Amino acid sequence: MSRLFHIQGWRGGAMLLLLFPLFAGTLDPHPPISFANGTDIYAHWGGFFVISLALLALLHDQVKSVLILLTTLALSLEAAQAFIDTRTMSAGDALANLLGILCALALFKLVQSLMATRHYIPRL
Repeated sequence: MSRLFHIQGWRGGAMLLLLFPLFAGTLDPHPPISFANGTDIYAHWGGFFVISLALLALLHDQVKSVLILLTTLALSLEAAQAFIDTRTMSAGDALANLLGILCALALFKLVQSLMATRHYIPRL
């Protein structure tokens, strides 16, 4: 049976540290930050953009697995809010999550291709 991730050493701990705020912020019944007029989509986009970019850089050799994990998290964490009394599930927020992931992937691939043309690819 194959594993989704092949993480060794410090990269596994770093991945967990990156994902913890995502779970805590999304599933908190009383989030510390309140947004008005639907501006929370910027927080959704930005949060998933930053976490996606960090995980892609951290696990650059497992891009497909990272994208599967993040897409699953983006949709399931938004759906989980339907079961929290003080939170609401939103298709717009889910879309913002997915756009954050896609933008991070585009930037990651652009930087990766620029580095490859210069024959310089750093290894973590």
